[in-house]
Amino acid sequence: MKKALMLVLASMLVAPAAYAVDIAVVKTVDDNCYPVYFGMYVTVQGLAMSGDELGSAGPAYIEDPTGGVAYYEYPVGIQTGDFVEISAWIDFYAGLIELADDPVTGEPPVVTILSSGNPVVPHVITIPDLGEFWEGSLGKFECVFFPEADGIVVFTGSHDFEDAFGNVGTLYTDSSTDVRGSIIPQGWLNITGCLGQYDNESPYCEFYQVIPRSMADFEYSPSATDDVSWSGVKALYR
Repeated sequence: MKKALMLVLASMLVAPAAYAVDIAVVKTVDDNCYPVYFGMYVTVQGLAMSGDELGSAGPAYIEDPTGGVAYYEYPVGIQTGDFVEISAWIDFYAGLIELADDPVTGEPPVVTILSSGNPVVPHVITIPDLGEFWEGSLGKFECVFFPEADGIVVFTGSHDFEDAFGNVGTLYTDSSTDVRGSIIPQGWLNITGCLGQYDNESPYCEFYQVIPRSMADFEYSPSATDDVSWSGVKALYR
């Protein structure tokens, strides 16, 4: 039965793809977090969590109900909120599963914008949730802070952020955004960002990152304004 299921999945992933597969299938990994279907040609449909905010050639991120994935080398101007169909090859770089151009010929993905202006809502997750499951999605982290923020230090690359329980996450500032070079905000924050990864060594199951699309992805948390006592925390989550 298991062998038959694998044959069915493989038949869904041969080129050219006749219909869209779930992004969860594209992101199927082995025990080393390496994509099982690396190099295969697929068609997926999803909502763009980012457009050209992270650079005109990508990466950008799309989601369907089963997960999110990064994509590169898109030939048309996709914007956040576009619902798109992408036919591309499954690629892999430093732990990040990607939809990319043909690794042999360089042929770019085929991208069709099916609709625009759709609402984009991030998943509210915690720092310990960062991992393979959420890679490629848009996440929001509530009540976190930057320990190095002092009103002077600016974003330059990768920076640690923490929650109230001492969990530490990594935020990466892409040079194509207005985040790089901006002063790191102080106090308790809610941070939204695309969830990526940069892990150069097998197993590729560590070093997940949060990548904000702009400074608009930072907002002050209500707990930072007045009451940061336990009663204030309870009120925040009531």
